[in-house]
Amino acid sequence: MINRIGILAVLVAALAACQSSPDSENAPAAGASETAGIATPGSLPISVERATQLFTDLCVQQAPFFSGTVAIAIADGFAPEPFMGTYFHPTENLSVTTREGRCSIIFASDADRQVLQDSLIPLVPDNMLVVFGPQRFASGNEYYAISIAPRPS
Repeated sequence: MINRIGILAVLVAALAACQSSPDSENAPAAGASETAGIATPGSLPISVERATQLFTDLCVQQAPFFSGTVAIAIADGFAPEPFMGTYFHPTENLSVTTREGRCSIIFASDADRQVLQDSLIPLVPDNMLVVFGPQRFASGNEYYAISIAPRPS
């Protein structure tokens, strides 16, 4: 029995030594909001102009494969949320995700829905599908989501 406890203690110590410490690649960007060490979005709603700029830079200009989206997001201060593959902005209430061949941005804005739609939809190239609309989450806040993906051939 004591021998088993000794072996168990050695295994626990070995496993503890194998745990990696956070590195700069996985750590949230400086100033990023965190909840229990996980990146979360900031609280500021974004303007129509900012939504247009982000959608253009992160999704439209990176279409159709979105291979540069993550690098641009990180350069703009977005922090990764490792479980969903989403990147959150530290001060603005928005996120970007590239998954399953599409680029999606979800954001809070005080702007009128129609103004947002009229500003964002025309940016989408003809070879891309687009979905835009309001989103409601448990917080009760209204958000907007826009997602683009290549049209099937």
